[in-house]
Amino acid sequence: SVDSPNLQMTFDTGNVYISGNDPVEFLRTHVSRVGHVHIKDVAPQLADAARGKQTGIGMSHVAVGEGVNADNIRECLRILKESGWSGAASLECEARGGPVLERSLRWLRDTLDELGYAHDLPAALPGDAGTGSDSAGAGAGGGAVGRSVGEDS
Repeated sequence: SVDSPNLQMTFDTGNVYISGNDPVEFLRTHVSRVGHVHIKDVAPQLADAARGKQTGIGMSHVAVGEGVNADNIRECLRILKESGWSGAASLECEARGGPVLERSLRWLRDTLDELGYAHDLPAALPGDAGTGSDSAGAGAGGGAVGRSVGEDS
């Protein structure tokens, strides 16, 4: 074991799940070492084909919150909040600025709000009713979740 505050890990909810592990239990064990979080859900078809057979995935073709890992992600966010974690998080989904990214951002914003977790996602996101925009505008492959999660802005 390396005891250094400079060595932290990236916790990826989707990769931990695909590898056959329980993301919630994994995070409980390693929360003090988390420096960055990748928020990634897993499509049911991908979970059936790959869970326990691969160590990770680059992308899942499902909006965050709509896959088989959504409940785990919600619980992981709760654990991070309770531990006092604040830092950068990346939302990983097939996006290209379209509806998958928009649904993922909405789900994440709403979940963070439900948990009382400070964030800097806007109250009105592109694609929300009444915003007049159909695209979230992030580049291919997903988007960052604001500046940080857990810090008051």
